[in-house]
Amino acid sequence: MIMHISEIVDMGDNAGSTPLKVGDFLKILKFSVKTTEKGEVTEIETSNTGKRYSFGKAVLGKAKSEIWNQRVAEAVAKDASDGLDVWVTEEIAKGSGRPMLQLSWFKPRETV
Repeated sequence: MIMHISEIVDMGDNAGSTPLKVGDFLKILKFSVKTTEKGEVTEIETSNTGKRYSFGKAVLGKAKSEIWNQRVAEAVAKDASDGLDVWVTEEIAKGSGRPMLQLSWFKPRETV
């Protein structure tokens, strides 16, 4: 039986959120980094898909990034009901060679 991380880790008030997956399109309103019993988790508030979360290191890096938080703040300042357009992509980690989730400001190219 496969269990979702929210079933075994106390996610606090983000228990109703859903994890990120490749291909998701988000309109980000705010990043938060929270500490759980299993480590840090990124909580992403969006205007189009509700709260989302990720334990992924690359996503955590974006949530802690001054430039990413600044771009989110600028987008929200322009239109508080919209947010910054971001796509969830997958990249291969250079060290381990394993796939990892990543956030991108640019829409992925269509593959033919």
